[in-house]
Amino acid sequence: MKRFSVIMVAILCSAVVMAGGVPDALMQKLTKLKEEQRIPEYYSTAFMGLADNPNNLDLMDATAEGLQLIGALPRAQAVCERILNEAPGRAQTEKRLEDIKKNLEKINARIKLVQQKIEEDPDNGQNYVTLSAIYIGLKDYAKAREAVNKATRLAPSNPLANLMKNAYTQQLDEATKKAIVLSQDALGAYNKGQKAEAHTLFQTAFTLSIISPFVYETYATYLVKQKKLGGALIALEEQHTIHPDPGQGMDLGNVCYLLKRYNKALAYYSEEFKYSRYSPKAHYNMGLCLRELGDKKGAKEQFDIAFKQMPKLKEMKSNAVYVRGVKFEL
Repeated sequence: MKRFSVIMVAILCSAVVMAGGVPDALMQKLTKLKEEQRIPEYYSTAFMGLADNPNNLDLMDATAEGLQLIGALPRAQAVCERILNEAPGRAQTEKRLEDIKKNLEKINARIKLVQQKIEEDPDNGQNYVTLSAIYIGLKDYAKAREAVNKATRLAPSNPLANLMKNAYTQQLDEATKKAIVLSQDALGAYNKGQKAEAHTLFQTAFTLSIISPFVYETYATYLVKQKKLGGALIALEEQHTIHPDPGQGMDLGNVCYLLKRYNKALAYYSEEFKYSRYSPKAHYNMGLCLRELGDKKGAKEQFDIAFKQMPKLKEMKSNAVYVRGVKFEL
């Protein structure tokens, strides 16, 4: 009996580790990567760990920390805010978010100051060099590239501007292009049944570059194919943070609907209307959400709009939703 009790305690402790904290093997790997200052790999390992542990707040916090250490502060802030939406008052995340906001406040003040200098002296290429350096630090390479291109046009002989254009824009573009190709190869490997190869390729892609929305989108497709919807939602939300697109609302809404997160699904479906007023499927799916939430009147209103915009929808009354082209029966 005593032996049985010991075994049960061990099993329960193991379950607690898996449910509440980071699984031991993964935690050890993350600790080692952080100690060795392999931060891009630390981020990619934590982020991909969420595929199997999508509700693990410690792993989500590790991804936020990875982004923070890399310098992608706006994205780190977005992850922290998602965590706090799920777990209001979580002390370590609140502290991280506070630190991130303080740093962003200082950086935004610097950006504003440089922009004022540019307004006063628009032909001074050095100001654009300074602005580009700030955006590079934030890992906002689109704005950095725009600024450094202006710098090289205004001051073609400026050695720092030319160095930045080569080292921090062109070379980064190459890394991102390589990451995109790797993500496509990873999805192809998965489709051929080469699961371990696919995982390795995706991890390499995320370690190489964290700035391509396409890589996150491809990774989301990979997870959807495995029915790992919690992880897919995280990947799609990260893609949405990098490149907000109202057209992604249906995919995000459908994942949330399948996960029974109906209020969140409603918010994403409503984004479709920023893209187009005509979206009968969004109205129909909003009706489904409202029905699940017990709002029969609201559901009927949405169904009526959907059927008016697309009469065939009333006959079809779809019993399935699609995410990244994958069909899920309701």
